[in-house]
Amino acid sequence: MKNKKVLAILMAATMLASCGKTPVEESSSSASDTTTSSEPSVSIMDVGEGTYTDLEVGSVFSFGTYNGQAINWIVVSKEFNSCEILALDCIDVLPFAEEECRSWRESDLRDWLVNDLYVNAFSSEERMRIDIPDIETIPELHEDDVIYLPSIDDLSRYSDLLEEYPASEDWWLRSGVAYLRDLGDICTAEGEALENETDVTETHGVRPAMHFYAGDDQGNLEHNGERYFENYRLWPSDDIANIPAGALLRFGTYNGEPVDWIVLSKDGIYIEIVTMDVIAELPLDEDGEYGSWDDATLNSWLNSDFYEDAFDEDEKARIEAAHYYATEEEANVYLLSEEDLASNSYMLANNPASGEFWLMSDTDGVDGTSDVSSEGGTLLPDGRAVDETCGVRPVMKVYCGADRVMLGEITPTPVPTEAPTPTPTTAPTPTPVPVVFENEYVTDLYADYEYMASDRPYHVPHINIDSEDAASINAEILEIMQRPISGYETNGYPHMYCSTYSMFLTDNGLLTIVFRLCGEWDDDDYYVWTIDVNTGARLSNSEIASAAGVTDIRAAAVTALSEFCNRRYNYADNPEFIPVFINGELNSESPRYESMSDPEYYAYDEMQASFSEERLNADMCIGLDSDSHLIFISRVYSEAGSSSYNYCYASDGQQISPSF
Repeated sequence: MKNKKVLAILMAATMLASCGKTPVEESSSSASDTTTSSEPSVSIMDVGEGTYTDLEVGSVFSFGTYNGQAINWIVVSKEFNSCEILALDCIDVLPFAEEECRSWRESDLRDWLVNDLYVNAFSSEERMRIDIPDIETIPELHEDDVIYLPSIDDLSRYSDLLEEYPASEDWWLRSGVAYLRDLGDICTAEGEALENETDVTETHGVRPAMHFYAGDDQGNLEHNGERYFENYRLWPSDDIANIPAGALLRFGTYNGEPVDWIVLSKDGIYIEIVTMDVIAELPLDEDGEYGSWDDATLNSWLNSDFYEDAFDEDEKARIEAAHYYATEEEANVYLLSEEDLASNSYMLANNPASGEFWLMSDTDGVDGTSDVSSEGGTLLPDGRAVDETCGVRPVMKVYCGADRVMLGEITPTPVPTEAPTPTPTTAPTPTPVPVVFENEYVTDLYADYEYMASDRPYHVPHINIDSEDAASINAEILEIMQRPISGYETNGYPHMYCSTYSMFLTDNGLLTIVFRLCGEWDDDDYYVWTIDVNTGARLSNSEIASAAGVTDIRAAAVTALSEFCNRRYNYADNPEFIPVFINGELNSESPRYESMSDPEYYAYDEMQASFSEERLNADMCIGLDSDSHLIFISRVYSEAGSSSYNYCYASDGQQISPSF
């Protein structure tokens, strides 16, 4: 069930990851005028509760709303009270995927239909009529494909209706990409199939289909409603790190009942949430002497009585951690403002409260009153007197990361008070073996990510130094880890098959961490940070270079990369080997010079780019090894092809491969 929930994510406006999503409220409006059929003479059947049973093949009826217009559907098949319905026309124009994908299930368009359109285009009563597809008779679909696209094989079943009700433009089918990753199938406006002819990143019409329950069995309706709530809205609380905007989070308890919250937005490692409904009826200010929200008695109540009673210590830790990282509010709990209504209008309209509720913005020009929102998130004129009662709909920011220090699960190791006596170095020595310290300065957060890997570990460093710079680096690391997390959410596998890191500590207390995300095709990503364990300060590139006794970072990088490339040609193991590169230039004495200096050489352009100032410069990624020699990270050409990869290498050209 958990994997199913992880795959059934609710992507809204924010994209982590590798496949961008198009939320309902911000999607392309190029087809918004064609939400209903392009044929004005189409007769729309007037149906509703109690009359859905009258639907038959060929019936056209309205169900759901998109971009402010009703969505019209054709009944393409019916068996007993189960109908398959197809949108009368395209409801939008979107790409099948933002980049290459392996199947319909991995596509951005599927994710948008299942996790955005399904969530936001239908009311709770309407969703009770959306059935799961018959996965035994419809290839490629899964139980969570509650809204889908037809396949090329489905068109034969629809042919007469497609001819009778042509679309306004060509539209996507779900078939095709399983065989050719960059090409998909489409259906022309007139209903003709075009197989494997369209790049998946192009935009075409979206004409969704779904299974619709036309009966009146209350048990079946309630089952569909519960499935939506459990599988699509109620996000598992033990998987908060992956929660997307639009999801429903159960967090805290009030008056003995769990509190459900809507995730309004997600910004990296924290989310902003608002309660699904009003939780109480209270005045904004009991004394009626309202000066500002800061002085309101409701503000005091939210951050004292409500906060203390509603949340346990673990929940409070997440609220307070988000307050540390993100919020500009003075308090942990607050209300929506007039501006918030505008920025979250679609979300609030589709998740109405049971009554009007307070806002924390003042009513313009009227003393003793404050703004009030309607049930659906519309600002009401004139507001309300602050000593009257109105609904309370709290808002908070909640930390959704895995930093154990921020969550109070571990205590940072105190910073040493005295620095070790520096030991001067002379000539360069062979690259030292990275040392893993006994959690003196770094904690391994692998356990927080172990669910992501099948046979390779995920090791994630956390710096145990109490400083703003250390906290900033830890936040960067968690942001980086959102990439494989996002891949796991989207496609069921992480794209980055493991993560490792190495640490180097100089004699005078400069700690460098090299963090590596291992890619599917050896295209790894490297990140490096250097921090002074004595002061907790992060070192700039110029400070790192100064610690290494280097005045020209580019010159040092060119020399190191030359040695790195030479080692790849067996220079280190063969004393008679003539170096291919000397200070970034091809060595005319090398037997490889003639072929590699030819502009037609297959790797010539990437080889030149590898030594360019664009890649090797004063702002490139550098660190220090334990002997205070520079470590470099850059993109280097591949001698086996025309591509390039990221590498980490030492001053003497030795490759550094983080191993922990």
